[in-house]
Amino acid sequence: MIRSVSAASLALLIVCVPTSVRAQGHALPSTGSYGLSFSLPEGGGTGLGLRKMLSSRTSLGTTLIFGAGWQERSDSLAGDHSNSSVSVGVRPDLRLYRRSAGPVVPFVGLDAELTCQSASDDAWALGGGVGVGAEWLPLRGMSVSGWTGVATRYRHSDSGRASENAFNVGVFRSELTLNL
Repeated sequence: MIRSVSAASLALLIVCVPTSVRAQGHALPSTGSYGLSFSLPEGGGTGLGLRKMLSSRTSLGTTLIFGAGWQERSDSLAGDHSNSSVSVGVRPDLRLYRRSAGPVVPFVGLDAELTCQSASDDAWALGGGVGVGAEWLPLRGMSVSGWTGVATRYRHSDSGRASENAFNVGVFRSELTLNL
């Protein structure tokens, strides 16, 4: 649900903004400049990151991801059960920007992610992905971006009684990021 809402929100924002505002968009930041980012990744939580423009068409970023969850279950045989979890992760990503005539700049992105989760079963996950996205630059020093693509992920969890390993391939986040 978050994926479709985020992608739809970005598309709606770009389409609904008056043409006069879109025409006043600004170029990508200059080579060597740094930026801070705030993101809403897939699955909830929040991300805080730092991004650097390596060249006029390439940027490298690292995002720290924080999340927390609470789940309650009721089972007629086992009774009520609750579970809380806290997760922390790091996600470096590389963006290769395409040329654009306006304030919306498309890009191809590559990322990797390492996440650790503390719950009734301690777990960690390692993954990576490739995707496409767009960055909208409505004001100097500020942009909004979103992207989606395909990712692989390996997850290991250990509940103390047994270990579980899982590997999957699927669609990854369609996040909204505010870059300052």
